[in-house]
Amino acid sequence: MTDTNKLLEIVRERGVLRAKELDDFGIARKQLTAALEAGQLIRLGRGIYAEADVQISPKLYLAQVCKQIPSGVVCLISALQFHKMGTQTPSEVWIAVPGHSHRPSSSYPPIHLVEFSATTYSLGIEYSEYKQTEIRVYSPAKTVVDCFRFRNAIGLDVALEALKDYLGKPGNTSAELMEYAVSCRISTVLKPYLEALQ
Repeated sequence: MTDTNKLLEIVRERGVLRAKELDDFGIARKQLTAALEAGQLIRLGRGIYAEADVQISPKLYLAQVCKQIPSGVVCLISALQFHKMGTQTPSEVWIAVPGHSHRPSSSYPPIHLVEFSATTYSLGIEYSEYKQTEIRVYSPAKTVVDCFRFRNAIGLDVALEALKDYLGKPGNTSAELMEYAVSCRISTVLKPYLEALQ
């Protein structure tokens, strides 16, 4: 197998590839340049590449941003869309990072960075995949709690819609919501809304 074929196979399997990952596979950067010039790959963002015929989708963008920001976790509006809760369609990828993290220089897709404290950042992270690229996203319950934490930024109506959708899905419990709410110190805000909907 030629280096070009090996490169294309890796990109096909992973869906999204960072240029710096080429070293792990022993592939020279010039192979990346050649594949770009031949129209076999496209550049999604700074140092991020995919197959030329890749189908653009929200999940692809999430994978791309998770590659760009290794500490990032999909949150708030983007997490709602991922979990099919609410009716919001984000124009940016909402990503939580630990406080004072490095901000990426890439502007596409547009990224809305939200700084979380060390405690709230580490709670409720789930893992999904786009092909073989890991996507880190907050669980549905943690996402609802975060919506109430950031209700002034995203709107109380969005938080309430998320809460209604969460409660309407089988297997979702108010106990799990309250557990996250207590950990995030927002239980007194969430509890009245939760009681009103039950």
